[in-house]
Amino acid sequence: MRALPLLALASLASAQGVVNGQRNVLGRLSTSGPNSAVDFTAAGATSPVKTGTLAARPVNCSQGEMYFASDAAAGQNLYLCTTPGTPGVWTLQGGSGGAGGNQAPCSLASSLGFQLNGTDETTLLNSTLAAFYAAHGGCLAIDANKTLRADGQIKLPDSGSPNWASPSYRITGMGPGIGGNGDVSTIQGGSVLDLRYHGSSIYNGGPKLWANGMGTLEIDHVTVADMGTDCATFLMTTGTRLMIHDATFYSAVTEGSACNDAIVLGGTGNYPRTGAITDPFAGFGSVIERTSFLRMARVALFQGNVNDIKFLNNYVWGGNTATPGPILESVGAGAGTNYSNTIRGNTFEACNRVNGAGTCVLSQNCGLKLAAAQEWTIDSNGFYDAFSSAASFLCGSSTAIKNNVTRTNYVDTTVSHLVDSNWDENNYMPWRTVPFFFDGGGSALTGPTTRCTLVPFGGIINRFSMLADQSGSARLTVKAIAMGSYTGPASAADISNGGENLVNAAAKQDSTLTGWSYTNITGSATMPPNTVLCFTLSAPSAITWLSGNVQIWEGR
Repeated sequence: MRALPLLALASLASAQGVVNGQRNVLGRLSTSGPNSAVDFTAAGATSPVKTGTLAARPVNCSQGEMYFASDAAAGQNLYLCTTPGTPGVWTLQGGSGGAGGNQAPCSLASSLGFQLNGTDETTLLNSTLAAFYAAHGGCLAIDANKTLRADGQIKLPDSGSPNWASPSYRITGMGPGIGGNGDVSTIQGGSVLDLRYHGSSIYNGGPKLWANGMGTLEIDHVTVADMGTDCATFLMTTGTRLMIHDATFYSAVTEGSACNDAIVLGGTGNYPRTGAITDPFAGFGSVIERTSFLRMARVALFQGNVNDIKFLNNYVWGGNTATPGPILESVGAGAGTNYSNTIRGNTFEACNRVNGAGTCVLSQNCGLKLAAAQEWTIDSNGFYDAFSSAASFLCGSSTAIKNNVTRTNYVDTTVSHLVDSNWDENNYMPWRTVPFFFDGGGSALTGPTTRCTLVPFGGIINRFSMLADQSGSARLTVKAIAMGSYTGPASAADISNGGENLVNAAAKQDSTLTGWSYTNITGSATMPPNTVLCFTLSAPSAITWLSGNVQIWEGR
């Protein structure tokens, strides 16, 4: 008569149970069989991953284990044990936050055997990149608050002739250890790639890192530094598309003595490509954004055939006070003209406050120096603190034409210029003109005669022009007064330093404007909107008409 109790126990064993309250399981909790399942979809909260500091992560692991590093940067927390053993290999998983979304898993440098203790690890870095090439791509994550140093040149592996194909490479970390204003002498925290190669004679002994293959190189959330004292170029790409973002390029040279170029785009040669460092540029579509460039000579050098590059929302500080140069430069070597690049939203600091001192010393005399450049878009940039009439945001040549420059660009001092004297007329600029015209109806002009007009917009006067029907003489005086104070031409005051003289000529143009008001010369104010400009013609001789205009940099 024991059958009933046994049947009851069997029924209980197959029933679903409800556990109410905390339960601690000692030992492995597992399930098996074709009908087994562990279902937490209706749970109020789950914490399925072992959590602790990165330093406390277990040395030994079994494949498939997971670990959440609570002290890592957001998006850099989750690790998987990809290679079991004693020790095992933990691989950082990308996916959100600082490392960017939907990325391939990254291998933590320390898990690959890097010592990160200040010794030269060039050999291991090159072999790691070779392993990435064999695996059709890879990602190296430098540990937080650690420095990976390489004294030798780093060249990303590619397939060689005829295609020089390469996979996607990525170098990332836990964040740059320095950024924003560069008035500092040391790197604070973050992940650092310290490149010290300076062996060859080209590019001031560089490049330290060369990418030639037809693939992609992503550099993000690291400080790419040179903690030595050399002047070698940091990074050069001839064929590789760059994706550089949320990083810092930093040189430890003395403040005000910057000599390293950060990035060189393309070589000096022409097609066909040969795999040499002189190869023309082929990394079209490269993007450099949200990155700080500190103590660099030139941030980027555009050589031949550099097209469709996006340089966006970057910060530049600290050039060379002895020999100030440009921040970005296009030279058009080898394959020729550089087309359709976008320079937008960047902050260019053109002075050096040595050791945080209050006085600025000019360290960059030009924001963009363009030759062989066409149809670039240049907008929403700021060119700050040059405090020198020798500095211009844009420096040009006759081969820099058809570029689009908007009035959203900002030059923060009336001393510096928007453009230098070499900037070509064949560019689309934020200029507006106020014209004047005196007509004798076929007879010789007489004077004095005054004509006034209301100018509804404001800005800086940057050029005066006039021309006549034939060679002759005249004086044209420009006067100004606020609309609310205007009572007639006599109420306007001279702003043209006594006027511009046409002497035995048919035309005159003045961009220097010595003694003028409302110009980009120290101490002169911006012309406000609703200003009345009056033009007075006097002492005309041998001409029957005179026309011209005052050109204004609108919005300044």
